Amino acid sequence: MDFDNFGGRNPQDGMDAFADIAGQYESKNENELMSELLRVTAEQKASGSFDAEGMRRTAASIMPMLTPAQAEKLMRIMNMIG
Repeated sequence: MDFDNFGGRNPQDGMDAFADIAGQYESKNENELMSELLRVTAEQKASGSFDAEGMRRTAASIMPMLTPAQAEKLMRIMNMIG
């Protein structure tokens, strides 16, 4: 199998990691998730690892798949975290 498009990594590893992360947050309500997002973003900004451009690219790529209400909510969140 050719993993060149994944930097030599098995794409399943990324899916497994995503599933692990999703599992950590599945029982949290919206307020808890927002608090965690703001906490992690503040840590990334403090360490210099926050990628605002990457965040914008990701949002732009998923925006066409969202409902108008979801897109509006995403934009509000993006504006909050900067």
